[in-house]
Amino acid sequence: MSEDCCPDQSKIKVITIDFGHVIAGRISKRTVKIVNETYKKQHYKVHRDPTTNCLDYVFNVEFHNWTLPAGGFTECKIEYQPAVPSHCYIDYFSITDCDRICYKLCVQGTCIGPYVVPSVSRLVMVCPKGVQEVRKRLQLTNDSEAAATFMFDIDEKCSSFKLDITKGIIAPHSHAYVSITFSPEEQQIYALYLPCLILHQVGPIVTELYGYRGPLFSKAEEFVPVLFAAPKPLIGDFDGYMSDVVQVRKGSYPPISLSESHLDFGRGNCDDKKNCQCLPQDICFMNHTDTDMTVKWSNGRGDFSLVNTSSFYKGHTFSPGSNGWIPQFEVPRTVILPPTLPLFPVYTTFLIKLHGHLAMTFKFIPPPTTHFTVKPMVGIIHRGYQIVALHMFPEVQNKLFYIERWTIEFNGNPNNKVPIEFKAYAEFPRLDFSNNNLIEFAPVYPLCEQTTQVTMRNTTRHCIRYSFPEVPSEIKVEKASGVILGNEILMHDWIFCPKDTGDYKYTICCRATALKAGKPVGNSVDTLLEVTGKAECGYLVALPEELNFGTVAYGQTKKLSFHMFNFSLVKIHFELRCNQRGWPLDSITHEVKIKPVTDTIIPGSNKEVEVEITPHKSGFYQLVVQYLVQSNSSAKHTSCTLELQNICIVNCMCILPGFEIKDLLYLCVQQHISKALLWNLLEIDEFNTIINSIEPGHPRPRVVKLRFPELVLCQEPLLIKLLVVNSTPTHSTWTITRIKKCDCKQVTKHRGLTFKYKEYCCDHRLACTISPNKGVLQPRQKTILTVKVCYRILGKTSLEWKLVLSNNRNIIINADVVALSEIEPRPSLVANQVFSMERIYIGDIDAIKQVYFIHLVILDLPEKNVSIYRQMCWLYNSLDQKVTYSLDISPLYQLNAAALSGTFACTNPQGTLPGQSYYPIIFKFQPRRFESYQITLPLKLGDTMTNLSIVAKADISQKTRFLTGKVPTADQFSIPELPICFSVDFIVISPMPMHSKADRMIMIYNESKNDVIGYQWKKLGFNLCYQGSVPRSVMLKRDSSSKWYLHFQMPQYFSYEMPNVLDVRVMPISGRIQPAKAHSFCIRIRSLSHPCKITANLSCQFLNLSAQRVYEKSVLVYNTLCTELDGHFIITEKGTSKPKPWLERAQKPVSFYKSLSISCYIYSVLDADLKTTLDEQLKSSPSVEIRTKKNESCTSTDPKLIDIATFVLEGMIWDILNGNLFINNVKENLTQVPNVKYGQYKMSPTERRKLQDRSYIVPPKHFLESIFEQMIFGIVHEEFGLSLCHFVGPEDIRQFYYQKRETRTRHFSKMNKLNMQGIFKPLTIVLKMSHFAKLSISVIFDIFLFSQNQWVNYTVKVSQKLSQSNFIWNRKLHLM
Repeated sequence: MSEDCCPDQSKIKVITIDFGHVIAGRISKRTVKIVNETYKKQHYKVHRDPTTNCLDYVFNVEFHNWTLPAGGFTECKIEYQPAVPSHCYIDYFSITDCDRICYKLCVQGTCIGPYVVPSVSRLVMVCPKGVQEVRKRLQLTNDSEAAATFMFDIDEKCSSFKLDITKGIIAPHSHAYVSITFSPEEQQIYALYLPCLILHQVGPIVTELYGYRGPLFSKAEEFVPVLFAAPKPLIGDFDGYMSDVVQVRKGSYPPISLSESHLDFGRGNCDDKKNCQCLPQDICFMNHTDTDMTVKWSNGRGDFSLVNTSSFYKGHTFSPGSNGWIPQFEVPRTVILPPTLPLFPVYTTFLIKLHGHLAMTFKFIPPPTTHFTVKPMVGIIHRGYQIVALHMFPEVQNKLFYIERWTIEFNGNPNNKVPIEFKAYAEFPRLDFSNNNLIEFAPVYPLCEQTTQVTMRNTTRHCIRYSFPEVPSEIKVEKASGVILGNEILMHDWIFCPKDTGDYKYTICCRATALKAGKPVGNSVDTLLEVTGKAECGYLVALPEELNFGTVAYGQTKKLSFHMFNFSLVKIHFELRCNQRGWPLDSITHEVKIKPVTDTIIPGSNKEVEVEITPHKSGFYQLVVQYLVQSNSSAKHTSCTLELQNICIVNCMCILPGFEIKDLLYLCVQQHISKALLWNLLEIDEFNTIINSIEPGHPRPRVVKLRFPELVLCQEPLLIKLLVVNSTPTHSTWTITRIKKCDCKQVTKHRGLTFKYKEYCCDHRLACTISPNKGVLQPRQKTILTVKVCYRILGKTSLEWKLVLSNNRNIIINADVVALSEIEPRPSLVANQVFSMERIYIGDIDAIKQVYFIHLVILDLPEKNVSIYRQMCWLYNSLDQKVTYSLDISPLYQLNAAALSGTFACTNPQGTLPGQSYYPIIFKFQPRRFESYQITLPLKLGDTMTNLSIVAKADISQKTRFLTGKVPTADQFSIPELPICFSVDFIVISPMPMHSKADRMIMIYNESKNDVIGYQWKKLGFNLCYQGSVPRSVMLKRDSSSKWYLHFQMPQYFSYEMPNVLDVRVMPISGRIQPAKAHSFCIRIRSLSHPCKITANLSCQFLNLSAQRVYEKSVLVYNTLCTELDGHFIITEKGTSKPKPWLERAQKPVSFYKSLSISCYIYSVLDADLKTTLDEQLKSSPSVEIRTKKNESCTSTDPKLIDIATFVLEGMIWDILNGNLFINNVKENLTQVPNVKYGQYKMSPTERRKLQDRSYIVPPKHFLESIFEQMIFGIVHEEFGLSLCHFVGPEDIRQFYYQKRETRTRHFSKMNKLNMQGIFKPLTIVLKMSHFAKLSISVIFDIFLFSQNQWVNYTVKVSQKLSQSNFIWNRKLHLM
């Protein structure tokens, strides 16, 4: 259809109407609804495609112009009346409105005619002797939807073959029988080609009739071999049927022919038979064969009959211009022939129908020059109708119309003439392609397919078979061969798939061949097509390049999207795939979905890609979205690129709905239980890991073992509070159900008179309770779990719970509660008996000693917990009796002898554990080769024998392993049962050398609002120390001249000493803390002569002094009342009784303990360079020095330091000998000429003594450090408004119960007020001192303050200068 009617092809609305099969000559109608979808009045016009051949105008629109209001509609009727049978019609109409918006109507239909086939094509009849005639029956079957009008072309008067019917109509899918009678007059062979014309059928039906009468053959079977010994000519189509009337022939001539096919003798008088003869007419008979032919004229009524040739003679007796017999007939006005090629004849049939009972003659009068031929030209219609065959032989010109007007004269009357038009069109097959036969492909990616639609139209009336015989390998035609109907438009997809980049140009031939009845006719016609294309590479870019889904809960669906941009000049067909980039998880096919998976991006455009993740595996998803370039948009499992190309990175963290235990608080009346100890005993790290890692659908539930300290029978329970936080983005649920393991049974109880119920009367249930047993935590929500352990059942009580988490995840919790007897000591090793030593670097000169703490109640950690506690197994004698232990170390000697080195050593294999005390067993592991060791040592604890297994392994890494684990260092919540809070519960000291020290400062807060809390640091087996000059309590005071001076006071401190390993001192040892107040404590850690890795637990006992005072007062009053009532009695009806005091004694407060854990890593000075960096060594506290007589009054010298000094001197000499300066000096002296000279400076004893005194101007570093640290300690208290009164011993008993007021300036009063409100709470102060150079020293320490609900870190630097004459303290305190 022309584009002029609608410039914007995108606005075309295509409506296809298929009329289907319609019988020739009939009319079929369809209706099309046209709607005015605009908001204004529209005028519509209908245009037919001008390319359509006018002979195929079989579709007609009812009206071509109309007007519709806004929103109106009309129904347009289209009629279809085909004329040429077995021909498919296609036409196109366009309907445009005022806005030139088009409706394209594609109408098509197929014209069908009858299809009649005979039962036989040949009949042979033999009349035996004595038989006058033979009869046979011929069946005509109509296998079509149209009725078949047939007519036999035979003159029965001149033929020996007679038919019972010569014309008729066969209904659709029906049949008719025709009886043929053979009645010969003479003995001879008879032959006749019996044609049967069928209206609107492609060709006639010709039946060969053969007859014989004579003595030679009596049966047809005998006659057939003789008859068909030689081949007979075939005339089974229109060419054969019309061969006796056509003047122009294509091909060979028939055997014989006549010059005229018909003779018209004009009018004759029927009354005068003698004078009715007309003038004779000449006829020429021609023999076209090479042999002689015998012609025999039969006698009859002047009729002539000859094989293969017939001549029709017609005459009439009507008077000239007679109107007495008016013919009644029906003749088509126009007869259109089927499509044909130049020089190829074409045939059709039409009908002259007679209306009336009288016969009628007809005669066709052609124009002077004609291309058409009809048969018969003249004839008589006695009844019914006459089927006329029409023939046209075109010329050689292409695209030539043949239109002729003929005349039919009826009954020989010139007044009874009717015009009739014959139309035909001859043309060669032709196909037109879009863009003037030029096909251009857009640029394409190599090995990809670029598809373009090529319009192919058959502008002829022919049905054409087309093909593309030679197509390059880079070009693919969707339908390389096929059939296209007349006036049909086909859209073909052409595919361009180049292998390499570059420009391509081809010439492709399209071969077209006309078809007639499905068979090719004539020569093929070639059409040349110019094809151009280009191949170049391209790429895709994603924005953003990374999708971060963040944290996604298990089973939750989250969607994100990115855009893929195509900045190249080629169209890219892609297929997206998602692969794992990092550590592979399970299959992600069902967890990650990408939409779309396959698509196409044209140049300069983008496509949104949606990534949907529904994780079902916890962990970190490191995914990458990759794409493959596909050959086309519909290709499956094929790509033109072998390597996947990354386009977008996808990260997702899948977490299971769960919770974590963030902190732990405890309330215990026993000593030596710390937060770090309980954290590891309860395996909280492993518990958190299991909760957040257990997958749904796990075949077996995970098992967690809870171990509680083994304590003596007591009434006070061990209360443990766990802070549970849901850190996942979804809500988490839990349910705790107790699993019964004891044999206790239900007991029937009564309530009231009739109600009975059963319940368990089981004390084991109260041994350990966990509450609440169910709950729901929203994201970031917190709650507190309470674990209450009661030591009231002697021995071991086993308990078990089932913890059900979200997504049906199950965890089994096992716990054992062991209560010991106070009378009968039963030392038992109930925990892990494997001592896993720290890995030791094989190059350590002096390896660290490792401590195996013995405890009659084993509190060891499992071997899988990697923390500093893993090396320790506490043995604590909780009884008052002494217990001895003995370790057989003979296996260690045997192993050392086999290794020829001192690999293992034990410092104290035997010893006595005093009551209520700790005692360690110290091992040393010094490997000299890479090897794993495992050895078992017999261990005797009291009267009990057990084994201790030691596992050790050498390490290639010299890195110091000092892991702190996940134990929270400070309390993150508070409970009313515990009014005391430590600023830090767990202190980790940086690796420190032997004979060094570190100072720490902690705060203890009294969170009670009304009660005074008393405290006392406890460590059984150690006494208070009042010896030595260090440490001292330092206070800065001003004299009358407003000058600062240092005031030293001998303090009272608590000492935790482990011989030759560690010495920890705390100041002050006891005191009381007022309500909502805090006390500071100075903790000094000294490392001794053994390198070791150890954790010290400092226990502090607390007592509510206010409650204690109330209790004591109530006891005093109660006793006074009892004394007053002594001797009194009451007489009642029931008898005589003693009166009771009206006041009851108050409940006695119970002291509780809270421990501070300090972890230390002490390394040998010889291994300092392996364990620490130079910067760390300079920041560490100076070691104890060797002192001379001049400064021994300040401090004492440890004899062991002499060995260290020897080692240091040897190292210095070694460095000097290997130094570049020494080597260069030696080389210079050796290369020069020896010129040895000796000299000596004279020095008197006085001068020597002066020189020696000058070396003592600077005091020892260790002594200076102790002074400076005490000064800094006092300065910090002064700067932050902290009180130092609790460092001074009480001088008045009233200080125990009344707060002492302090004299402060306005600034310090304001700081104290802020401290009381809890705004400033120093958490911990870390003092670090660097080695001074010459006469200056600086101290840097960190201070953590709680300000405005958040912790703030301040770095404080204190500078100090020393003069040679005396000490002048210049304090410079500034925050950095």
